[in-house]
Amino acid sequence: MSIRTRLTVWYTGLLAVVLVALALILYALFSYFLWAHAEDGLRARAAQLASFVESSDPAHEEGTLFDLADPSVVDRFSAEGTLIQITDYHGRVVNRSRTLTAHPMASGAAVRHALDGRASLDQAVVAGVGPVLVYTAPITHRHSIIGVTQVATPEVLAPLRWLLMAVGTGVLVVAAAGGHLLASLALAPIDRITQTARAIAAGTLGRRLHLTGANDEVRRLAQAFDEMLDRIDETLARERRFTGDAAHELRTPLTILKGELEVALRRERPAAAYREAMVSMAQEVDRLVRLVEDLLVLARADEGEVPLDLRPIPVEGLVRWAEAHFRGAAQKKAIILEAEGTGSPTVLHAPRRDGPPDVGHGRRVCTGAGGRYRIRNRLRGSAPSV
Repeated sequence: MSIRTRLTVWYTGLLAVVLVALALILYALFSYFLWAHAEDGLRARAAQLASFVESSDPAHEEGTLFDLADPSVVDRFSAEGTLIQITDYHGRVVNRSRTLTAHPMASGAAVRHALDGRASLDQAVVAGVGPVLVYTAPITHRHSIIGVTQVATPEVLAPLRWLLMAVGTGVLVVAAAGGHLLASLALAPIDRITQTARAIAAGTLGRRLHLTGANDEVRRLAQAFDEMLDRIDETLARERRFTGDAAHELRTPLTILKGELEVALRRERPAAAYREAMVSMAQEVDRLVRLVEDLLVLARADEGEVPLDLRPIPVEGLVRWAEAHFRGAAQKKAIILEAEGTGSPTVLHAPRRDGPPDVGHGRRVCTGAGGRYRIRNRLRGSAPSV
C-alpha cells in the first residue's frame, strides 16, 4: 500500500470516527427534544379525547363506546399527521383513523398496560405509514377503565437518520477524494526524487530537482538531495580527472622505457651505450615510482587519511626551473632551449624533496638533435598550464 493510500485511509478513518461521534450526539439531542415534543402533543390529544368521554353522560358505558365508535369522533380529534385508534375493554378496535383502515395498529403489551391503568410511549411500525410514535392511554368513565386510546404520529427521527447517513457518506467520499488529492500533491516531489534517482542510476548524472515553492520539509529534502547529487557528481568528476591525469603521467615514462629498450635491442652497441640506456631507464623507473607515490598520497588525501601542505607557487617559476633542469641535456643534443614565462598565475603545490613537479619531460625525449624546444606557460580556460 502506497504512502498516499495509507494517509488517505488514516485521514478518512479518523474523519469517519469524528462524524459518527457527532452524528450520535446530534441524534441523541434531537431524539430527546423531538420525543418530548411528540409526547406532549400526543398526551394533549389523548387528554382531549378523555375530556370528551368524561363530559358525555350516557346511561351505560356501552353508550359511551358507541359514541366513540362514531367515525366523526376520530375526525374531530385527528389533526394533520395524527393517527387515532380506539380499543374497547376486550381489546377490540371500535374506531380508527381512515389511514389505519387497511392496516390497524397492533394491540399488544401497550394496550394491556393501558387496561391496567398505565400510559406508555412506544415506537411502532404501521404498514402503509412507516415508523410512528404511539402514545397509549386508558379511557376512563366514572372512574372506570372502559377502553384504550392510541394516538400516533409519524416518527421524524427516521428521516433524520437517513439524512445523517447520506450527509456523512457524502462528506466521507469528498474528504477521501480531497485527502488523496492533497496527499498526491504533497508527495509529488518524492516521486520526482524517485524518478531522478532512477535517471541517475541509468547514467544521467546531471539531473537535478530544483524544487520551488514553500520552504517546507519536502523542499528541504529536495534541496539536500540536490546538494548530495552535486557532491557525488563532483567526486565522480574528480575521479575521472584523477584517472585521466594518472594515465597521462604514467604513459610518458612507460613510452620512454619502451623506446630505450627498443633502441638498445635493435643492434649491438658498446657497453657504454648500454650503460647510458640503463641509466636512462633507471631514471624513468624512479619517475614512475614518484608518480605512483604521488597518486597514492592524493588518494589518501581524498580519504582524509593524510593532510596535504598545499602552497601557491608561480607558474613562471616552474618555467624557469624547467629551463635550468633541461639545459644540460639540451646542450648535449644541440637543442635550442627557449623559456617564456608571462603573467603571474599561481598553482597549488605540495613541496617534495626532489623539487617541483616534472615539466616538459615528454617533449624533451621527442625532440631530435638540432631541434628547438620551447617551455612556456599559458591559460587553458581558467587553469594555467606549462
